[in-house]
Amino acid sequence: MGTVELKKSILNYLQEADGKLLKMVKAMMESYIENGVVAYSVDGKALSKSDYRKELMNTLQEIK
Repeated sequence: MGTVELKKSILNYLQEADGKLLKMVKAMMESYIENGVVAYSVDGKALSKSDYRKELMNTLQEIK
């Protein structure tokens, strides 16, 4: 199944979903987005959004 067909299939499921399932899907999507790679460190390490924030905060503390 290709990406387009998969999206259509998921949309069909979502149209029939109850509130509980929709909340679970929303939480999963938010977690996926939050933990996706948004940057790389100088040594090439992939950083999630939360890791990137931690690195920025550590750098700010070092500057002070």
